[in-house]
Amino acid sequence: MLNYILRRLLLLVLTLLGLSVLTFFIARVAPTDPARLAAGPYATEEMVEQLRKEFGLDKPLVTQYLLYLRGILRGDLGRSLRTRHPVTEDLGRFFPATLELVLFSLGFAVVLGIFLGTLSAVYHDRWIDQFVRLLSISGLGLPPFWLALMLQFLFATIFRLFPVSGRLSFGVTPPTPITHLYLVDSLITGNWRAFVDSLSHIILPAISLSFPALASIIRINRADVLDVLNKEFITSARAKGLPERVVIWKHMLRNALIPTTTMIGLRFGWMLGGTVLVETVFNWPGIGLYGVQSAIYSDFAPIMGVTLLIGFSFCLVNLLVDLLYGVLDPRIRYV
Repeated sequence: MLNYILRRLLLLVLTLLGLSVLTFFIARVAPTDPARLAAGPYATEEMVEQLRKEFGLDKPLVTQYLLYLRGILRGDLGRSLRTRHPVTEDLGRFFPATLELVLFSLGFAVVLGIFLGTLSAVYHDRWIDQFVRLLSISGLGLPPFWLALMLQFLFATIFRLFPVSGRLSFGVTPPTPITHLYLVDSLITGNWRAFVDSLSHIILPAISLSFPALASIIRINRADVLDVLNKEFITSARAKGLPERVVIWKHMLRNALIPTTTMIGLRFGWMLGGTVLVETVFNWPGIGLYGVQSAIYSDFAPIMGVTLLIGFSFCLVNLLVDLLYGVLDPRIRYV
């Protein structure tokens, strides 16, 4: 197990190295001058040149990358031209909002997806199965940003049930920062006003972000449950007189969860990348919106930081998912 984890961690480092090379050079292909954009329309050539020297933009690309790589090894992701703050500081401020949105969305998709997928398989070819299959097909076909706009229009503009944007309403004091996740911190500190307000703000963006994941989990889980449904151990469990709910939710579901777990791990990474569109639509103050605003200004360091953070999170979650296989099925061995 230890050797397997060490090999995966080494692979993670190599993956991030390759990702940094691709992102660094692709970001600089854009025919824009970030120093001039950051200096403003009324800046003189001397001011722009001084900004280039300050941020190292006057050096050759290879030299810039080597300096950037040396900074990463020291925990320094550079400084943003737009905010003038260190990128690590900006990511530390914006990432908790994205993490909260992704975890809430993924939790919603996992619970509802496994329940509906199992229900659809158990009642195969009945009306509930047809409805769930239609829901899963819709989820795979609807773009998240379009769904986000429709949800805003219906539930925020017409029915006024939920806020249209942001993470907290104006005038509501954020909870005392412990985990920097508003829902968790407000529960820990008993700040019920902040909890209700942050919950109302997160529902619409979470539905928009979770819908594709929900559809994928339903389809995978339904297929896996159908495959396990007629296995001998299920027939044996029923022959022993076990209640049907025990057969379904304990024996059958656990054996069908491994492929679904793989999809959950993959969807976590895709959700992190998908927050770019959803956060922009809902003005959610996370790394997705931060990355979009940085891209508009050709601010390279934040773009690199966001990309590497998403890549690192994606690889780490997939490692944890692979280790979870051994918990779900003790027969699995790591070599």
